[in-house]
Amino acid sequence: MNKKLGYGIGTLTIALVIGFTAYQSNAAPTEPIVAASETEEVQETKEKTVENQDPFAGVLSIEEVKQIALTEFEGKVTEIELDKDDGRLIYEVELRDGTHEAEIELDAMTGEIIEVEIEQDDDSWDD
Repeated sequence: MNKKLGYGIGTLTIALVIGFTAYQSNAAPTEPIVAASETEEVQETKEKTVENQDPFAGVLSIEEVKQIALTEFEGKVTEIELDKDDGRLIYEVELRDGTHEAEIELDAMTGEIIEVEIEQDDDSWDD
């Protein structure tokens, strides 16, 4: 009987030690954990990186786009659309001069002309 009691107390003791260890590992730390390299400068750099992830940062303004398009085709700007094509932001600009219609694509960051299409204006009769 003493042998069974000894095994029972030993098993209970081991279970308590394991349980207490598991409880302590899940307990909230008393002090906040801060990485040794986490300085104010590092935090500012992280914030700036997040700010710089704005996909429209550095994109030309609508007015700049109009001026660039008007150097390629003299007319009235009827539509400007910003699209993403193959990971590149592109402005698509439509212009009309009464007899012709132009579609101009330009890089939204640099203003580089990518494509110019000029066609006879099929809709001139309904303007």
